[in-house]
Amino acid sequence: MENLKLLRTEKKVTQKEVADYLGVARTTYTQYETGASEPDINTIIKIANYFGVSSDTLLGIENNEIGSAIKEEREKQGLSVKDLAESLGVTLKDVLEYETNGIPDDDRLEEKIAEAFNMDSFVEFLDIYNLYNEVIPSHFDGDIKAYEDFKKALAKDQEDDSNTRHVIDTVAAHLEGKNLTPKKVKLLEQYIDALFDEDDD
Repeated sequence: MENLKLLRTEKKVTQKEVADYLGVARTTYTQYETGASEPDINTIIKIANYFGVSSDTLLGIENNEIGSAIKEEREKQGLSVKDLAESLGVTLKDVLEYETNGIPDDDRLEEKIAEAFNMDSFVEFLDIYNLYNEVIPSHFDGDIKAYEDFKKALAKDQEDDSNTRHVIDTVAAHLEGKNLTPKKVKLLEQYIDALFDEDDD
């Protein structure tokens, strides 16, 4: 079990400590790490619980296409699990989980994975492994990058609209019940125009 030694060294425990926890001899545990012997299912469950991973992660069974692609690309680029963990700023255990079960929905993590693999974006990574599964509207002519840029711009516009609505709601709440003369309205408009002058930094 190649992942066993990685998990043990990351947890900074000795073979004897794990063997004692499992109730087996250290030599038996060493055989688990080297692959000379396979533990029974109950022992696999105990080991997985000890290291806080799934038994699939412990055994290196891949259940996720994105996870499999991450492992394949890591190996293709000659990166160790430790190298990728350091690039991503995560633990070895996290990388093993990603390679087994995929990654959590986290844009920043996706960006870091793309950077670690010297790619422009995570979408490029997905495209290389034929894992990009969104339907691209026909007017993008299959251009994934253009479609992703469009989605980012749309999300930014929606965020800007949300911020504008928040400002309007805040101003309305402060003005509720106040007597607004035409002069006060004009001053308020001038203040808002000055506040949101696009020439300002």
